[in-house]
Amino acid sequence: LKAIQAEQYEVGLRGNGKSYKYDLVVYQLTKKNDLLSYKDSTGYAVQTNNGETSHTGIELGLEKSVSDQFIINLATSYAKHKYVNWITSDTNYSGKTIEQAPSKLSNLRLNWLPTTETTLQLEWVHVGSYKLDQANLYGDYPGHQLLNLRLSQRFSKEIQFNTRLMNLTNMRWADSASQS
Repeated sequence: LKAIQAEQYEVGLRGNGKSYKYDLVVYQLTKKNDLLSYKDSTGYAVQTNNGETSHTGIELGLEKSVSDQFIINLATSYAKHKYVNWITSDTNYSGKTIEQAPSKLSNLRLNWLPTTETTLQLEWVHVGSYKLDQANLYGDYPGHQLLNLRLSQRFSKEIQFNTRLMNLTNMRWADSASQS
């Protein structure tokens, strides 16, 4: 296999005020000789690195102190992931959207700090829709939204209790979805 060649351009801003912080980044990444895997006409998985992919996006991070006890954090991104040039012995994927690469990802957390030893966090996670296959023939995974709850309690320097309740709404979701 050949070495992957990556060329990335990035511009960002970072700042803060009395009760907030922010990070904003815009990027363009192009990979040549990208390591890609596909199933040939017999169903056998083939590794190749002759493709070129493009990844363009924007990312935003915000932190806002609402009071001494409440902090809100937001991390969100929007990106486009494309096969620029990728032709296998069976198929031309050039111009297709990369599978399993959602355009939208977001995470919103509300942190409550009732004492210096206690933190309770409510988290909302959003994963946007994405293509299920390299040829973009089988539609999209619709994405999902989850609510999670975390508690951290410090009793001493040596003892801390952490617990989490994931997927509070019992939503059906997939960590990874594909179709071949």
